[in-house]
Amino acid sequence: MLTDQQIKNRKKGIGGSDAAAICGVSKYKSSLQVYNDKVGDSSFNNDGNINTEIGHALEGFVADKYSQEMGVDLVESEQTHLHKDHPFLIAHIDRGIKGKRAALEVKTTNDLLYKEYWGEEGSDSIPMDYLMQCAHYSNVLNLDYIDIRVLVIGGWKKEIKSFRYNKNQKLEDSITKKECIFWNENVLKNISPPASYLEEIKEMYKSVDSSKSVSINNDILNALKKQRKLKALIKQAEQELKGEQKIIFGAMQDSESIVDIDGSKLFTWKSQSRAGFDKETLQKENSELYERYVTQTSFRVGRETKNLKLLLEDN
Repeated sequence: MLTDQQIKNRKKGIGGSDAAAICGVSKYKSSLQVYNDKVGDSSFNNDGNINTEIGHALEGFVADKYSQEMGVDLVESEQTHLHKDHPFLIAHIDRGIKGKRAALEVKTTNDLLYKEYWGEEGSDSIPMDYLMQCAHYSNVLNLDYIDIRVLVIGGWKKEIKSFRYNKNQKLEDSITKKECIFWNENVLKNISPPASYLEEIKEMYKSVDSSKSVSINNDILNALKKQRKLKALIKQAEQELKGEQKIIFGAMQDSESIVDIDGSKLFTWKSQSRAGFDKETLQKENSELYERYVTQTSFRVGRETKNLKLLLEDN
């Protein structure tokens, strides 16, 4: 688990968990999010979720099992390692392996995610975020290999699976090149990288200048055409879905499930409750309290105009 000082150090350089995002292959964050973390007010959340906490709690146990199995001594350190040529490339490894140019990384996952994202045991067929992290660490510390032990949790069953990343200089050079460009051209020059996701674009441009407009071009026109077609397909699919659901729920009536000839449940339609908030009643019975806590939010809405409809019909 990262210490408070290590968390502060992360903002001063590029760490292993940043590598996949900077290279555009992360499932969890984008290069823009990494940029904002380095230059903005955002801070790394060290609390994580319950799975992260479990992983941290069991890291020592998995490391001890590895040490016994492999007959090696492990070194745990809070040191922040720096690349010899690019000191803004940093690494915080879980364990060093004494007497070898190698390290141990401990991960935790559940059995469903393991089956989906992890490959053949003993190989480097691991989730892309972890692969890029290992390549980054290998490059910063000039390691020969990194062993990965993943604790797979599924119900009462728990297994430790083994993987290994062997030094891949071509991959590491490619990652280093992208990281250097990101640090020198984006972070140091305070120029944000382009947004990778729609949500990021919306977050960046929440305010609107009514005096500004953008001239149409072929790319925008084609996107508007495709947007209209996709919306029509979604609407049609939603209508078809409702038609099929009418058949299913109409057949079930007040029955809880659909079963096969052996009585095994194939589909269920159960009652479910959730807590709700009666805004109208609160506003009516205690308007002062309502006004104290009510908040106004603003957001931008994209809508077609009559002019666009005419333009698309002509095209």
